[in-house]
Amino acid sequence: MGGLSCYKSNFYEAGMVSQDLQGSTFELCDLRGANLSRSNMSSVNFMGSSLNAAVLKKAVLTGVNLAHADIDELDFSQALTTDNMIISPDQRDIVLRYFGVTVVS
Repeated sequence: MGGLSCYKSNFYEAGMVSQDLQGSTFELCDLRGANLSRSNMSSVNFMGSSLNAAVLKKAVLTGVNLAHADIDELDFSQALTTDNMIISPDQRDIVLRYFGVTVVS
């Protein structure tokens, strides 16, 4: 599939298992609770979208853009890859917490 372009679309609790979404754009979309297991999300732009409680089991997140997305309840621990993720400064602590990184001053 890949190369989708969605703006302000509702994918709440959508079943998107094993999809090739590489290079797609989901800008300001609602993906809360969506099942994205085993999907290829390389270079996908989720800018400004809500991904809380989305399922990422064995998903490929290489180069994914999560800048300004709502990821407070997103669990990265079961994703296959998370290399080169793009996040905004306000998401740093959330992402570091999931990877078990503690920042001290």
